[in-house]
Amino acid sequence: MPQQPVYADYKDREFQLPALVESQRQGWIFSAQAAAVVSVLFCGAETQLIATIKGDTPPEGAAGAYKFLLLLSYAAFLLNASATIASLLMIDRLGDMPKRALLCFPDGPPEKVRVEYLLEDYGVGDGWAWMRNHCLFSLVAGSWCMVLQIFLWSFQQDAKAVWITTAGLCAFGISPWLIFIKRK
Repeated sequence: MPQQPVYADYKDREFQLPALVESQRQGWIFSAQAAAVVSVLFCGAETQLIATIKGDTPPEGAAGAYKFLLLLSYAAFLLNASATIASLLMIDRLGDMPKRALLCFPDGPPEKVRVEYLLEDYGVGDGWAWMRNHCLFSLVAGSWCMVLQIFLWSFQQDAKAVWITTAGLCAFGISPWLIFIKRK
């Protein structure tokens, strides 16, 4: 008779995460879902931009800018696809937290936990910080590629007044990201 896995004894038990841990878990689930939706929409927009760019002939003397524009398109697509995948993996990990916490703490939660590592202490798993940072970096970098791409496209294709206005709108559009960059 095959041996049952160690966790088979726990299959009918439930583990309630402490309220603070559950609140953080739910917040990250919501954030990861939003990131997945936004990044997949960006991927869709990028496929349209790639088709448009590849279907257009580069202006004379702008072959380098055209190649850079295409590079930005591919980078934005791949970074946003990576953010989508990372978001889905994060949601999966967060969904397994109660079960993993039960396996880690069969006699109940620990008395003391490290606040800065709350999710890790309750079983989100190794690599959480790396996955979270990877997802955020990919989403932000992919978004910045799109903004730069729109500016470059406008610079190549539109009248001076249009691309100057576009430059101002691009700067305004990235300003929220700049506010949250930590200063040491």
